Amino acid sequence: MNRKPAVNKAASTIDIPWAKSISLDLLHNRPRQLIFCLIILAFILILIVNFYVFTTKMFKNIEKYDKEISLSKALNVKDTLEVNFNAKLAALTATGHLISTLNKGENQKLLILLQNVRESNGYLSVWVTTKEGTSYFDDGSESNIKMSDSLKKAINGVSTISQRTKHPTNGKECIILSAPIQSSHAIIGVISAAISVTDFSSYIMSLNGNTDSSSFIVQKSGKLVSSSLSIMNDSENLFSYLNQNNIDTTKISLDFQLNKANVQRFTLKNEVPSFYTYTPLEHINDWFIVTTTSTGTTVVKTKSIQNNTIVFYLIIILTILIAFLYAYYIKRSTKKKFELLAYTDQLTGYRNWSKFLIDVQDILKKNKDKNYTYIYANIENFKYINDIMGYDIGNKLLQHVSKTLNNNLNSDEPHTRVNADRFSFLMEYTSNDVTVNRLKKISDQINTLQSYYKINFLNCIVFGIYKIKDKTLPISAMGDRALLAMQSTNNSKDLFYSFYNSKIREKALLQKELEREMNIAIEEKQFIIYLQPKFNLDNKKVIGAEALIRWNHPQKGLICPNKFINLFETNGFITQLDYYVFEETCKIIKKWLTNNVAPIPISVNMSRLHIYNPHFAEELHTIVERYKIPINLLEIELTETINLENVSTLLNAVDSLKQYHFVLSIDDFGTGYSSLNLLKNLPVDILKIDREFFSRASDEKRGREIIASIIDMAKRLEMKTVAEGVELKEQADFLTSVNCDYVQGFLFSEPIPVSDFEANFM
Repeated sequence: MNRKPAVNKAASTIDIPWAKSISLDLLHNRPRQLIFCLIILAFILILIVNFYVFTTKMFKNIEKYDKEISLSKALNVKDTLEVNFNAKLAALTATGHLISTLNKGENQKLLILLQNVRESNGYLSVWVTTKEGTSYFDDGSESNIKMSDSLKKAINGVSTISQRTKHPTNGKECIILSAPIQSSHAIIGVISAAISVTDFSSYIMSLNGNTDSSSFIVQKSGKLVSSSLSIMNDSENLFSYLNQNNIDTTKISLDFQLNKANVQRFTLKNEVPSFYTYTPLEHINDWFIVTTTSTGTTVVKTKSIQNNTIVFYLIIILTILIAFLYAYYIKRSTKKKFELLAYTDQLTGYRNWSKFLIDVQDILKKNKDKNYTYIYANIENFKYINDIMGYDIGNKLLQHVSKTLNNNLNSDEPHTRVNADRFSFLMEYTSNDVTVNRLKKISDQINTLQSYYKINFLNCIVFGIYKIKDKTLPISAMGDRALLAMQSTNNSKDLFYSFYNSKIREKALLQKELEREMNIAIEEKQFIIYLQPKFNLDNKKVIGAEALIRWNHPQKGLICPNKFINLFETNGFITQLDYYVFEETCKIIKKWLTNNVAPIPISVNMSRLHIYNPHFAEELHTIVERYKIPINLLEIELTETINLENVSTLLNAVDSLKQYHFVLSIDDFGTGYSSLNLLKNLPVDILKIDREFFSRASDEKRGREIIASIIDMAKRLEMKTVAEGVELKEQADFLTSVNCDYVQGFLFSEPIPVSDFEANFM
C-alpha cells in the first residue's frame, strides 16, 4: 500500500532501543572524509576523460560505417528497381508482339491475354490503345482516353514509365508503363499497364529487407512519386518536409540538379538521427530513390572500437578496484551505521521486517527453555481511515501502534510492521488467559488514540495467535499460521483475537486441496447444477429458476458453495466455473426444448471478475448460439457491489450484454454503497433484493417503508423485482402487499437437483 512518507525523528537519530550502542566514528573522522572525497573526485575525472575520448572515436567510426552501409543499401535498391522496371517493359514489349499477331475481331483472345498479364504481374489493370485513341481494357470495357505525354512517346516507339498519375478510368493513383505494339515494322498501338501507387510503395519498402530503413521515390523537384510509408504525408514535397523540420536543403537540392548520389545525416524533430541516401534512377524519368536509415540501430564491431573498449573498461576496472579497496578499508567503522539504516522502518522508527527475522531466529535459538507465541496483528478498515481521515492520521495510527507494542513488550519480544497496516511480534507464553489479557491491554492502549483525535475506530486491531511448538519451523510458516488465525476472526465486532488450531489448519488444508482438485473436478463434471424456483406472488406459480452450484466430490460428498466460492474468487478460477454453469444451464434449457417441455427462464450469477473481460458478452453469446436456444430464457445476474470498483468498466460490460439482448438483473441489491446511482445508470431488467437487507429491514417499520420505496422505484423504471431468502409467511404477505413481483426462498422451495425440479415444477 502506498502512503505518504512520515517525518520521523527516530529514523534520523540513533535513539532506538536495539541500536543505541552504534558508533559514529565515521561521522567525525574528517581525514577519512577528505581522502574518500578525493578518491571519488579522481574517479569521476578519469571516467569523464576516458568516456569523452572513447565516445568521440566510436561515433566517428559509427558514422563512417553507417554512411557506407546506407549508400550500399540505396544502390542495391536502385539496381533492383531498374532491373525490375526494364524487365516489366521488356515483358510488355513481348506481349505487344503477341497482340500484333491477332486478327481483327479476336477480341476474346485479346481480353484473355490482357487479363493474364494483369494477374501474373499484379498490375492494377492492363489495356491496349490504338493509334486512333481507342483503348481496350482487361475488364472488357472500351474508352477513348486522353493522350498523355507518356502514351504519345510510346506511340512514337519509345517504352515509357509515367510520373505518378491517375488511372484513366477509375481515377486511382498509379504509375503507368507503356510499350509500343509493332507489326511489320509499323507501330499499330500501345500496351499499357498500371501499377497501384500503394503496391509500388510496398514493393519499394520491401527491398530494404529490414525494419531500420525505408525507401521512397521522388522527382528531381522533390515531389513524391511513391507514397511514403514512414516519414511523409502522401501530398508532401521532400524539400518542403525537410525545411519544415529546420533542415537546410541547399546541398541535397544541388545534388538532385546534378544527378549526383550522396549521403547526408539529418536529425528531424523528436526523432533519432538518420542518414538520407539518394541516388538517381538511370533512364527512368527524373526520379531519385531516397533511402532513410536510422543511425541508432547499427552495431559496429571494428577493431579500433574493440581496442578502445578494452582500454576504457580496464581503466574503469582499475578505478573501481581502488574504490572498493578503500571501501573495504573503512567497512568496519561504517558497518553498524549501515545496519541501522538497513534495519529501520522509516515510518515508525522501529525495526523493520528484515531485522525482525534476524532477532526472532536469535531469540528462539537462545531461549530454548521459554515458550513463545507468534502474533500477527492487523488494523481493521485501515483503508477507510486513510480515505476518510487522511494519510496523516493513518500514519500517526501506525506509529502509535508501534510505540504501544514497544512499551508493552519485553526486550526478548521483538515487534515489527510487516507492511502497510500489518504487524508481527513475539510474546512469551505462559497461558491463554495471560496472552489474551496482555493483548487486551495493548488493544485498549491503541484505541486511546480515538479520544485524542475525537474519531471512532471501534476495536481497530485484531490479533492472530500461533503458539510456537517447534522452534525450528521457518519463521514465515509461523507467520502464515498466525495470519490464518487472524483471518478467522471474520471482522467480528466482539472477537478481537483468535488462536491457531486444528480447525483453522484443516480449513486451510481443505482450501489447498480443493484448489489442487478444481480443474479435475470441472473436467469430470463433479460440479452439478441445482435449481431454486422463483414464484409469482400473485398466483404462486413458478416463473423461473436460479442456477446454483454444488460440488459432488467423490470422497467428500456434496460440498456447498460457501466452502469454495470465496476461494475461487480469490484465485480467479470462478470465471471458468461461471462459464461451466452457464453452459450446463444452456444444456438444461436445450433438453426441455428437445423434449417439448415448456421452458422457463433460468438466471446465472456471474462473478465481478468478468467485467474486466472485453469479450465477456461475445463469449456468452457464442455458447447460446452453440445450443440454439432463445436468449430471453437466460438471465445474467451481476452482483451489486461490483460497481464500487470500476463504474465505467461495469457500464461497458452491461452495454455489451444488452447488445446481445441478454436479460440482466442486479443481485444482492442493498449491500453496496451506490445502489441508487447504479439503478440510474445501468439498463438492467430485474432487481433482486438481497436476503440480508430484506430479513433485517422487513421486521421494522422504517425498513418496510424502504423496501416498499425500492419496489415502487423499480416499477417506475420498468424493472421487475425479486425478493430472495424469503423464509416466513409474514415476509411473503408483506411483499405481496407492496407489489413485489417474484420471490424465492425456503418458504417455497430450497435449491434442488434438476431432476427433482423437473418432477415438481415442470
